[in-house]
Amino acid sequence: GSRRCWTGSNDDIPKGAVGEVVGWNSSSKNIRVKFPKGTWAIKASELITPEAQAERAACEQAGHPVGSRRCWTGSNDDIPKGAVGEVVGWNSSSADIRVKFPKGTWRFDASKLITPEEAQAAGGVKPGDIVTFAIGDESADWAGCPGTRLSFNSGRAYTVQKIRNGFFTSTEYETLWAPLSALKLFAKGSIVRHRSRDKIGIISFGPDSDKDFKVTFDDGSESTYVKADGLVVAPFQKGDYVYHVATKRYGVIVYGPDSDEEYKVQYYDDTTKSGYLKGSAFRGSFFAVGEKVKVRDGDDGTWSKGVVTQTGRKPKVQKDGWDSAHTWDQVCPL
Repeated sequence: GSRRCWTGSNDDIPKGAVGEVVGWNSSSKNIRVKFPKGTWAIKASELITPEAQAERAACEQAGHPVGSRRCWTGSNDDIPKGAVGEVVGWNSSSADIRVKFPKGTWRFDASKLITPEEAQAAGGVKPGDIVTFAIGDESADWAGCPGTRLSFNSGRAYTVQKIRNGFFTSTEYETLWAPLSALKLFAKGSIVRHRSRDKIGIISFGPDSDKDFKVTFDDGSESTYVKADGLVVAPFQKGDYVYHVATKRYGVIVYGPDSDEEYKVQYYDDTTKSGYLKGSAFRGSFFAVGEKVKVRDGDDGTWSKGVVTQTGRKPKVQKDGWDSAHTWDQVCPL
């Protein structure tokens, strides 16, 4: 006599239809449920209450179906950056999504959740961040773009508004989409070129409440306050793991950027170094938490397999058989 919904759907039992439990099917060991169009034997694991079905519908409408894998755009001691959780339900009182992570289950605003693929592509970018593009739109990967494309060149600053399926909109162009994989984050420690002074330096301050920055140059001097559009973020910096598109090889940046915004990369396969190359020649090699990779220290080190435990510019990898994770000189996909 209890009321139940099927987690699946078909022409006879549409999604959300409510039936009544009428008995047990001994041959198939399934529950018999009477729906408006008939009675069927259904696995007990595929039956939920109407209340649970309402939660599922709310999660799906919010873009985070129950059972889907999600990352939080923030981080704390319980949920480190890159941690992946599973959507388990909807909290009707707060209109939040409940997500189960390894250390517990918490509620999140739907806008603060992204897919692991989006987290990997973004490299930690979240709504409100000031970003720029490492490449121009002609070199970007537009597969799966959810709307009208944004035309862009490398260097200009944007403020991330919302993120969806590996793409984002900005507060400057709210209806136009661009790929997260083409982005570079404006943040303290980023290597930049100061446009008006035409000098390379490192962001040493900002952004503050006015979205101003300061830059410290190689000679130790510091700039005055400057807006993001007065800076050009270097697409990469020494030590970054990259993929050289033209040669289809992985390597690490060992030189640059210089005053011409050029780099050199040392390849993993034979330890040779490239000539001078623009940042547009590379793509950042980001790794997701849980991804299997190979690592080594030094050019003569032996490659070992491991798993990524912390993402970012210098990911941490726990080598197979080890009890802890570490950063490594070289990290490469298997």
